[in-house]
Amino acid sequence: MAQNTYSLIISYDCAGQFAQNVTHWQFDDAGFSTTKSAAEALQAAWVTAGRNTSLKNILSSSVTIVSLKGSCVSSPGGFDAFTPISPPVAGIRGAGLSVTGLAPVLVSYPINLSLARGRFFLPGIAEADIDDGIFTTGFRGAVTSALANLFDNLTLTGGGGPTAIFGYFRRPQKVFVALPNTILSENLGTMKRRMRPV
Repeated sequence: MAQNTYSLIISYDCAGQFAQNVTHWQFDDAGFSTTKSAAEALQAAWVTAGRNTSLKNILSSSVTIVSLKGSCVSSPGGFDAFTPISPPVAGIRGAGLSVTGLAPVLVSYPINLSLARGRFFLPGIAEADIDDGIFTTGFRGAVTSALANLFDNLTLTGGGGPTAIFGYFRRPQKVFVALPNTILSENLGTMKRRMRPV
């Protein structure tokens, strides 16, 4: 093993429905015995760095972070790593989700402003955080604070303590693009929720 890219998938209970975010991280995994142990170290570092807290501070209280899952995506093989969040971490921003399926989008981009972009759709937004299609000042402030930590580099424990860098992975070309800058998009995304019988 060497410099490889790993997925870290965050799973949520979004007002009774399932939602996920997929992120990608690159680091030197040569010091780990398996890709599963490297993925577990990445997940542990994510939790230790307080990313649960950063994320919950911008999520509606109707959304709960329930688990992390990951694997090596640049050199497939081995088992997925799974970490339940126990107890699950609930968001703190208001109670009611917007019924229109609107979602804030965090957009990450590289230093050279190439076309590569990462998009992180938050699973919904509280009614109190949006007014007539525009984010409130309070929500913007919360996102700014969260972005100071949410996508920063992670130092893993074990395996020589490599540093994981956040970015975008192009699967067909097997190319990783580091995305050191992230902003809140002024445009709301639209979530397409699966309809379930009541």
